[in-house]
Amino acid sequence: MSETLEPFVTAEVVADFLSMPRAQVLKLTHSGSIRAYPVSGIERHVWKYRLSEVSEDIAARQKPARSTMVPGSPRSFVTKEKYGTE
Repeated sequence: MSETLEPFVTAEVVADFLSMPRAQVLKLTHSGSIRAYPVSGIERHVWKYRLSEVSEDIAARQKPARSTMVPGSPRSFVTKEKYGTE
């Protein structure tokens, strides 16, 4: 059984995928927010990415939506009584 490996892509491709400038992708790379693999170039490091890993890393960075109403606050009781909701 042969496994097909996901190809590596450049920062430009990741920038298009995330709809952000290439410079922002490189900042996320340097801060460790997204996974990348350094490939030594002639003049500088070149970073390569796997889009599935980038997608996972960005999803992990998303903060869950949170309610502004604190459980047990007076407004939560009014909402329950007045509208029959929790």
